[in-house]
Amino acid sequence: MKRAVLAAIIMLISICSKGQSADIDVYSDKQKKIVTIVYSSPSKMFLDIKVFNEIGETVYTGQINEEKGKCVKIIDLGQNSKGTYTIRMKNDSFTKLRSVDF
Repeated sequence: MKRAVLAAIIMLISICSKGQSADIDVYSDKQKKIVTIVYSSPSKMFLDIKVFNEIGETVYTGQINEEKGKCVKIIDLGQNSKGTYTIRMKNDSFTKLRSVDF
């Protein structure tokens, strides 16, 4: 089976940032405990990413700092225990939160 189909939760977020449109797609693979963030923007944008466990501890910190176009960030949470994780995606103009269950 294709990875995107295998136990994936697909959430599409449309955001507007300083008059420019950007998209964030978040895919989670429950069997492999992998989160894939696909971020696209018509101009260069910075995105700070943090993942928190159920008790608020930071289990991942990363960034997307790419030129315009599409960027893919894969986060492997396989070494973490089962539970609900909150993904915070933030820049100067917005903050978006998404939860995934593993």
